[in-house]
Amino acid sequence: MEVRGNDELAQYLMMRALALAKEERGLPGLGAELTGSYRHLVETAAVWKKLAQAGNPLLREYRSILEEIIGKRTEVRDPDAEHRKVQATVHRALEFFKRGQKSLVFCVYTKTAEAIRDQLQMAIDRHLGEIRDDVFGDATAFDNFRKRFFNRREALFSLIQDHPLLSELRGGRVGVRPQVALTADHLRQIAALMVAQAEYAESDKPDRRLLIAATEHVAVKSWRADPEGVKWLGEVLRNCPELEDRVADPRWLEAREPLSRSERAGRAKRSSDPEAREQSRDPLEAEETDVRAQTGQTKGAVKDAVDSWVGRLREDAIGEIVAPYFRQGLSITKGRWQSLIWKPARLPGKCFAGFSWPRSFCCATWPMSRRSKQSGGLTTCRSDTSNRSTVI
Repeated sequence: MEVRGNDELAQYLMMRALALAKEERGLPGLGAELTGSYRHLVETAAVWKKLAQAGNPLLREYRSILEEIIGKRTEVRDPDAEHRKVQATVHRALEFFKRGQKSLVFCVYTKTAEAIRDQLQMAIDRHLGEIRDDVFGDATAFDNFRKRFFNRREALFSLIQDHPLLSELRGGRVGVRPQVALTADHLRQIAALMVAQAEYAESDKPDRRLLIAATEHVAVKSWRADPEGVKWLGEVLRNCPELEDRVADPRWLEAREPLSRSERAGRAKRSSDPEAREQSRDPLEAEETDVRAQTGQTKGAVKDAVDSWVGRLREDAIGEIVAPYFRQGLSITKGRWQSLIWKPARLPGKCFAGFSWPRSFCCATWPMSRRSKQSGGLTTCRSDTSNRSTVI
């Protein structure tokens, strides 16, 4: 590792101080104090404090020069941003991060670990910021996209939802077998549940999470009363049988627990990551953004409100979200958008409650605009990142 500039001068000064310190009584060794990090040296190293009271005036002078070279740590400047060993460690860890690998860094001193953590966080933020700006242009555009992606009242929200009751069928389709497919009567039941939750078809941005939950609730209650349905539940939930009772419970409509981040339905909000920064915000919390119902005003009786939902689910693009649960002969949507295309591969997964089921690795294609239609639609992929660890 090559050291140049002020870092090189600091090393020479410390080497000279080492030679002089041998004559000082009660002065700890200086060998590893500087090479770890500047933060440890000036904030916690006992030798740094004792150098100020050293009997040899040259040692006190060396300390003064080193203090000037290193500088003080402030909100806008961290001396370890120029520490050669710290930056070499950060660079290696960042390269592993870019390849989807984990790194384990061993440090002798706590302050050195803190310095590396802060510098690595800044390096990762810069790297991700470059990618963000290249794709979205700036941070504001990215933040707006993220809010739309995780907000349950936005169209993009449907792309990231798990569908544990669906499975791969012949021909590469994803849905349910004809023997257990939902019917027009079930569609009315779903519509009635939406109205009962004060969600009306006239809403400009209906609650997509509630629509999925209502469909799953109606499906499970129906399948439980039918031998073919019981068989289907046993197949799709074979690794997560507890989920069946949760879906059948009316509280499932409140938040699709445990498949969401909501505090509702009796689950306490997760504590924040102890390693997370104070200003950090989990993007999944956007699912609870704008929780006040953005419902339209219905002017008719409950029957009219239910009829409105049935009509909208048959004719509007929002019906595509639940179309895989219905028979092919039942026209769910006649809109200008294509249906969501799921391409699954059976992989083991875990839901938030610790249950596991064969989750689909899904590539979803959904035309979102004229531009995306020309390019074949918006494609998103989800998969597990590498679990390999690297020790440096």
